[in-house]
Amino acid sequence: MKPYVGTIVHAIENSILKGSTSSSSSLLQTRRSFSINDLEELVYIVENLGTRRYDIINCLHVGYIEKLDKWETLVDTTIIPHQQRKGKSVPQMLLDRVLVVDVYWS
Repeated sequence: MKPYVGTIVHAIENSILKGSTSSSSSLLQTRRSFSINDLEELVYIVENLGTRRYDIINCLHVGYIEKLDKWETLVDTTIIPHQQRKGKSVPQMLLDRVLVVDVYWS
């Protein structure tokens, strides 16, 4: 057996042992919240490209699922009365645009 093979095996065993306790936390990505500018950009792009075209939207630097989830959340938010909304406030004009775009592309 060559001397470096034992070193590689030892390194792999150590990474597996260390990874067993923290692999799930290191593999999960933290989601950063969308800023108002990100939301405006998403609405602008969907206005021009349509819904369900999130795979070609690369400018927000988030994954397909995050864009889809955010759009669906925005559409759902348009239905909720302003007084009952939780979290970061989204401008009503932006939500009005979301509603119009969703109706147009549906």
